[in-house]
Amino acid sequence: MKLGTYIISGIIFLFAITGAVYMLAPHEYELVFFDTPINLPVAIWSMIPAVLLFIVSILHIAFYGTKLFLNHKKWQKDARELKDAIYWAILKEPKKHIFLTDKIKSFAPILNVSELNPKDSVLITDERILKAVDIVKRINSGEYINLREIGLDSYLSKENELVIKTTINRLKQEPSFAKTILQKREAYSQKLVDKALDIAVESWSFDEISKYASLIDKKRFYKILDLIDQNKKDNFSLDNLRKFIDYKSFECRDFLRVAKSIIKKFSPDTNLAFVKEMIKSSPKAETAYLYTLFEYEMRDNIKRFFDEHDDGDFKIFRVYEELKASGYNIKLHDIINDKTACNES
Repeated sequence: MKLGTYIISGIIFLFAITGAVYMLAPHEYELVFFDTPINLPVAIWSMIPAVLLFIVSILHIAFYGTKLFLNHKKWQKDARELKDAIYWAILKEPKKHIFLTDKIKSFAPILNVSELNPKDSVLITDERILKAVDIVKRINSGEYINLREIGLDSYLSKENELVIKTTINRLKQEPSFAKTILQKREAYSQKLVDKALDIAVESWSFDEISKYASLIDKKRFYKILDLIDQNKKDNFSLDNLRKFIDYKSFECRDFLRVAKSIIKKFSPDTNLAFVKEMIKSSPKAETAYLYTLFEYEMRDNIKRFFDEHDDGDFKIFRVYEELKASGYNIKLHDIINDKTACNES
């Protein structure tokens, strides 16, 4: 029974009881209260305790009704929070949610730091959660979904698994988008930047990729050199090659690898000048210079180089030179490689 109905019914009941008592005992009764005589009809005296009980019952109902109402509101709020937590967990972006009821608080906070990955279809009616499940399913199947168009881009972090996957899906469909990622790389995760760099290394011209030389690590740089060796990189030039060479971190084998790639691309004078330039910045490039001299079979320059260095330096090259001078038909690559050449320098 609602409180309003109870009050109206109670008032009618009180008046009915009072009227009945008055009909049975219409006389008055005097009661002295603190030396003050109070003379009221018997019906009124009988009504007073009933009224007090009625008021107390109203307060009792109001108190527990309010308590029940507030508890119901807590459950409703927790239900909304729980659905919201499930929604963001499905989208791989768990967010902090505050729960009010003890039973929900005992387990639901795990969703604040968890991700959900539905394995199969399930019968639910909540449209928002169904939409989240559908988004995840489509992205995982290889479809590109524009998160901005569905209003999710500002809510999902750049490290979010779904953000990365859907962008990779776009890169597969639209490789040219790699340029946008590299131009605005602060807005993308490192994983996407790396993916864009891989695409650039594989498919861009040498001139284009040289604009992002500072982002290219040695592994990708070696891949570029492999493609140059295979004549699969257009617009190859020494000016752009300089952008990739980190004289502080390059080791002997790195300089040697560069020398091997340029030997057949330009004239001997141009290549030797370039390697000498590397030596000025780092003495670790001397092996690359000596290797270039041997490739061009410049005996006078080789002898002059050996004379300028101690007999204990560049031993493997000295051995090779002695073998060649003794008439042995040995190719440079038979005994000199990155490991042997650089370990001896």
